Amino acid sequence: MLNGRRILVAPLDWGLGHSTRCVPIIHGLLKRGATPVIGADKGPLALLRTEFPELEHVRIPGADIRYAKGRSQLWSMVRQFPDMVRSVHTEGMLFDRIRHDLRLDAVISDQRFGLRSPDLPSILITHQVFPFTPIAQAALRKLNLHHIARFDRCWIMDEAEAPGLAGDLSHGASLPSNARHIGTVSRMQAAALPSGSAYRIVAVISGPEPHRTLLETILTDQLQRIKG
Repeated sequence: MLNGRRILVAPLDWGLGHSTRCVPIIHGLLKRGATPVIGADKGPLALLRTEFPELEHVRIPGADIRYAKGRSQLWSMVRQFPDMVRSVHTEGMLFDRIRHDLRLDAVISDQRFGLRSPDLPSILITHQVFPFTPIAQAALRKLNLHHIARFDRCWIMDEAEAPGLAGDLSHGASLPSNARHIGTVSRMQAAALPSGSAYRIVAVISGPEPHRTLLETILTDQLQRIKG
């Protein structure tokens, strides 16, 4: 049991995927007697406050990353890379200021490299251990592994046996020594639909704009062509 330990749970603000997979993490902490504190911004903060209205929360801004409208995201990501690097430093400075006020005992950070401290047990959640890029892939992976190594633990949200769900993103030749696979985690629960249900297909979409809306438009067009 965690006996009321105050643990910050802080997902990345990049769509809602990071925040939704933190929902079962928070439920698990509550069952073990911890006191979770939500740290997020914008959509993720709104979602987690709706899911856990009784929990304390703090706004922790992150980099405002946007996808390009075209298929290739390379140059868009290259242009925004300095903002991503700065956001890690900014998050770290903010965390140093607020962790004492929040009386934290530990932090669980979902893909937010700046939210850690050598003075607190710090856990990183990720599924992107070995990222792929068209250029400078070796350098990016080295930087990614450097950030992962700064945490006490790295929880990889995927099955240990390859390919899992993330494939080579989470299964490499050599995992960091502080990392382990914890299996797939989802806030969704399987439920039987009543016979004669009006819906055969449900699409749940989130992510950075404009690609979230572009995907919605494509799916809406294609799903309307399905008979039945």
